[in-house]
Parts: sequence; C-alpha cells; structure tokens
Amino acid sequence: QASDNVSEQSVDCSVVESTYESCNTHLGWFVGGEIGLGDTSISGSDLDVFYQNTGINAQSLSIDNKDTGGGLFLGYQFSSYFSLAAGYINLGERDVVFSGSATDLLSYYDNAEDVYPQSAKGWSINANAAYPLSENLKIAAKLGYWDWEGDYLTSDGANNVGQATLTGKDVWMGLELNYRWDDNLQLYAGVSRFKLARDTNHLYSLGARYYWADNKPKHVNKAVPAVALDSDADGVLDRNDQCADTPITHRVDELGCSLLIAKDLTHTLV
Repeated sequence: QASDNVSEQSVDCSVVESTYESCNTHLGWFVGGEIGLGDTSISGSDLDVFYQNTGINAQSLSIDNKDTGGGLFLGYQFSSYFSLAAGYINLGERDVVFSGSATDLLSYYDNAEDVYPQSAKGWSINANAAYPLSENLKIAAKLGYWDWEGDYLTSDGANNVGQATLTGKDVWMGLELNYRWDDNLQLYAGVSRFKLARDTNHLYSLGARYYWADNKPKHVNKAVPAVALDSDADGVLDRNDQCADTPITHRVDELGCSLLIAKDLTHTLV
C-alpha cells in the first residue's frame, strides 16, 4: 500500500505544464525606456491645403514627418496581467520647407507659423493589460493620458521669423509584444497612437523594463506518493509492524509478530 503526503515543491519553469503565474518574477516596481521612430500622418499636399485655408500664398517643397522618439517611465506591476506606469514621452521633431510670396511679410509669417506637421512631448500616465501567451511571451494593450506640448519655429533661412506653441491633453493607446529575458529584465516591441490637435502620430519602438524586486518562482503544494516500506519483508508495512526484523521463515500476525503454534508432544521411553 501507499499513501499521499502533501509537500511544498518548487515549480519547474522549464516544463510546458508550468503556468505563467507560477513562473512570473516580473512583479513590483520597475523602470523602463523605449526608443523608436515617431511618425506624423500628414503629407505635403495636406499642408498646402492648410496654407490656402489660412489665406496665404505658399507651397510646401519638402516635408520631414519622421524623427527619433521615445520615452522613460516608472511603474508598478500588480500581477501578471495588470500594471500602471508614469513617465515622459517625446515624439521627436518635424520639419517642412515651403515657399511663397506676400506683400505683407509680417502677416504672412504670422499665418505661416501655424502650419506645420504636429508633434509633441509631455508627461503621461498609462495602464497596461497583458495576456500571457507562454512562459516567456505576453501581448499587452496600453491606454494612457498625457499632457503634451509642441513648440514650433518658423525661419526664413537666416532668422527666426515666427514661433507657435500648441498644448493639449489627450488619450493615447498602444500594443506591445513582451519577452521575458530573465528574472528581472523584459524586452518588448510596440506601437502607440497619439491624436494631437489636428494630426495623428505613431511611435514604433523597442523598449525594456527592469524589475528590481528579488522575486522567485512560486511554490505549490502537491500530493506526492509516499514510499510504503516493509523492511523485514513479512508482509506488514513498517508503520504497522510492532515486531521488527521478524525472520523471513516465520508466519506473522497483523502486527508483524511471529505466530506461536501450540503442539502436543508425545515422549516414549524405550
């Protein structure tokens, strides 16, 4: 016979049957950063329409609507599925070169300084909801709120002839694919969407999060079969055997003790 003993065992995170919750060490406080490509969804023809709407004679010659962007943040991972983070996001710089003509240059520059590919930077807070795909992979969705500002300069090639500042508070969203590099480091690739006053921006980024808590894989209680011993091989398990080391040639009772059999002996004198 054998019985089950409940014991505490470490989870083997290398096996397929191990769960993400048991093996996840990315919990608690973390710091992170990302860098990538910021992109404004606007074209030169779009800007030309805006020039016309402001009442100036201008045409865009070239537009640079992409630049390096990124962010830094601090957050807290409450579980394998949810975290909060706060940080600073910069979508990078944008440029447009245009030409035109006017009789009133001051009025011309005043109108032209408000036409540009929009970009921004500012402080943000966001929530992350994740779904584990395997022990090392997660897919996550982000929803954030940020207080942004964009500063823009207009130059005639030699001097700054105008400037504009645009501010706002908007919701942004994103998606990530996360990879658990080790017990403390997570790498990810993501895309985020930011809607500014007029233009939509995207940030395509690679990033990392570092969790500094000394988390270890959880322990689980498992029923482990106990080995049933019968050291003297008399058919009675050791836990019930009250007579150890009974000779193997002896018949025993239920307590493992030798059975004594009474016999009548006859003695004959010769």
